[in-house]
Amino acid sequence: MVISFDDNYAISGGALINSIIRHADKNKNYDIVVLENKVSYLNKTRLVNLTSAHPNISLRFLTLMPSLKLTVCIPERILAHQRMPVFLFLNCSDDTIKSYLLIRIPL
Repeated sequence: MVISFDDNYAISGGALINSIIRHADKNKNYDIVVLENKVSYLNKTRLVNLTSAHPNISLRFLTLMPSLKLTVCIPERILAHQRMPVFLFLNCSDDTIKSYLLIRIPL
């Protein structure tokens, strides 16, 4: 599963991760990916410690790099002979980019 937050919401993110842990099926594996920007090392350590006693749950952080704003995102699908639009992230906020990426991650 993929979630997104920054350092301002690390406590809320921790509550979400803790809830996932408490309700997780011990017979299933969970891979939690945090799409983040500027979560402090201290908060990352605290979040990782939440999952350390649970071998079936992994927690990874993917950092949104500032250079992504200068990247052109070309959609991977072409519908019939019509190309889907090209998205430029030049003037978008980090949160807008993360929201777009969250809906584009394949399951």
